[in-house]
Amino acid sequence: RVEPRPAVVVGLGRVEAGRGQLAEAKAAFDRALDLVPGHPAALIARARALARGGALRADAQLERDLEGLIAQAALPLEDQALGVAPAQATWAALALAELALARGDAPAAQAALAEAQKSALAETDRAFVEALTVDLLVAGDTAAARAAAERAVSLWPARRQPRLVLAEVALRLDHPEQAVAALAEAGELGNDAAALTLRGRAQLALGALDAATADLDAALIVAPELAPALLARAQLDLLRGKPHVAVERLAGRYATDGDAELGLV
Repeated sequence: RVEPRPAVVVGLGRVEAGRGQLAEAKAAFDRALDLVPGHPAALIARARALARGGALRADAQLERDLEGLIAQAALPLEDQALGVAPAQATWAALALAELALARGDAPAAQAALAEAQKSALAETDRAFVEALTVDLLVAGDTAAARAAAERAVSLWPARRQPRLVLAEVALRLDHPEQAVAALAEAGELGNDAAALTLRGRAQLALGALDAATADLDAALIVAPELAPALLARAQLDLLRGKPHVAVERLAGRYATDGDAELGLV
């Protein structure tokens, strides 16, 4: 029997993570680590998937693994247990920030993000820049998130994700008309639930209730459990004098996981 190469298994895990199948992604990353313990790409991808899913252990082994990669990258290649490229060290710093955000440790997240922004990848690598813009936004640094997203738009104008970040920043700064404009430049939103939710929230803020309803309902068809869409849709129910519908819409979420975001209602 020929075992697959760890890089192939990591690639499969990233595909699963991109589809939101985090359990399958974690299994793939664990398999890669079984094949090569300490595999840098597997450790980084696994930590990022766990941060995204919120399935974090109480101990700090994930952070120790990533810090070990960063320390190895600083050594001469001949002194490294496994070769860790400088780019992998930068991704490890970003993964540390994402773990800190998932744990609610704002100071650690800010320190890790500041370190990640110093890398050349923050200027040249599309995937890294897009991930960084989202993490800066999650960390609440809207100015840095906007600057990174604007840089990404200038470098890769056809990409949608940076425009979504610009739209979210505009909403947070109470400029829903700018959010709608940013999304218009993103092109056809199709079945992109996150983008449809953003536009629906912007339309809601502008008082365009019918347009907001159309976008949010379309988003919920694609992703029925998407919390921001559920929250905005419940707000629409309240505005239309249907509090019982809002309660019914959110009742399942409260019963299953007590989502803190939905608790704002």
